[in-house]
Amino acid sequence: KYGFDPVYIKSTTPITLSASDESGVRETRYKVGISGDCLDYSGAFAVSVAGTNEILYYSVDNAGNVETARMLSVYVDDVAPETSIVVGSPSYISGLNAWVRGFTEITLSVDDSPGSGTTPGSPGSGTLGSSYSVDEGALMQYAGAFTLLTEGRHTVDCKSVDNLGNEEALKRGSFIVDET
Repeated sequence: KYGFDPVYIKSTTPITLSASDESGVRETRYKVGISGDCLDYSGAFAVSVAGTNEILYYSVDNAGNVETARMLSVYVDDVAPETSIVVGSPSYISGLNAWVRGFTEITLSVDDSPGSGTTPGSPGSGTLGSSYSVDEGALMQYAGAFTLLTEGRHTVDCKSVDNLGNEEALKRGSFIVDET
């Protein structure tokens, strides 16, 4: 889980409720969403509907006192962020290749709006980090613009992960550094 109001969770995140009272707790009840009846709580449950969900819950003690119902807002985010490779100037893009100079800056842009897979325009849990590699080398933590200095063909692989651990597959860009 991550954040507060709403709390960002994955659809596999177990939700647990607990209550205590001097007379003991007779029952705890809950429901997910605004419609339908409350269910008896008997153990951890998960919320599988993508996007914002409201969980209403309350307990009753052994003396019959009913707790004021509480509400928890959770946002289910199972969608990985999407990373794009942004090519600065000077550059020329044709098909799957980008011709660049050795000083052309390459940056990564990350979108963690799970709207691509759930609700358009919805906020994601946020990007934890991005990484990239050049010419199939070791992945490096992305910290800002970089350049490809040597003449010839190059590949840039990149990916990002969000605050819930949703990680995208590697994406690849092809570049040709042309200094002649």
